[in-house]
Amino acid sequence: MSVIRIAVVLLLLGVATSYAQDSTMSVPFTSIETAVCSGISDRMPVGEDSVFSADVDTIYVWTKLSGAMDTTEISHVWTRDGEEIATVVLPVRSPSWRTWSYKSRIPKWSGNWEVKIEDAQGNILKSVKFRIEPAAEESVTPMKPDSSMTPADSMK
Repeated sequence: MSVIRIAVVLLLLGVATSYAQDSTMSVPFTSIETAVCSGISDRMPVGEDSVFSADVDTIYVWTKLSGAMDTTEISHVWTRDGEEIATVVLPVRSPSWRTWSYKSRIPKWSGNWEVKIEDAQGNILKSVKFRIEPAAEESVTPMKPDSSMTPADSMK
């Protein structure tokens, strides 16, 4: 009977160890930081904000990942007003890794944006939202005719 008890204990230890390994596999990172910004300098975000004017040349989504146990990849899934615009696959090559993706030509891309950070299996790890304001339309004010001008004078 003691042999059976030992076998059961060993079986339970095996199941517990297997469960512990599986639960760490589903959490590939210990921490994830993100920032939406207008620039990157020395692998760090510059000009962080959640609302950008249309005159900004480029918008970056910066991500810092910690705790990766192996090389893997993440994706930045860019959506504007609920429509997917792009998916950018980015490598993660060390336990502490900084990476980013970006969009340029901002004036034509105004609206509400969201970038979902997904792991290699497509699980959403985090998301960031921001807005790009529309470009200011040039307002053309019609000239009021000057009462002292004749039609011929206004053509000069």
